[in-house]
Amino acid sequence: MKTKSKFSPDQNIIEHVWDHIDCQMHTRRVQPCNVDELWAALQEEWDNMSIAYIQKLYNSILRRIEALCLARGRYMKY
Repeated sequence: MKTKSKFSPDQNIIEHVWDHIDCQMHTRRVQPCNVDELWAALQEEWDNMSIAYIQKLYNSILRRIEALCLARGRYMKY
């Protein structure tokens, strides 16, 4: 049985990175007021992300793929 698992966002750890940055952006004391401030804030949040967090996501890839296979490409809670 072929699945579209290669297109599943459940496998893509960058989605968690974007979510993390989004959460950080919403908790900033001062919100960006223009595109230049937004870009600077995004870069700051990106730079502040810990290598340990990225490594944790990277280490989870095999578990994500296994869970996706068990779900036969359908919805999975991850």
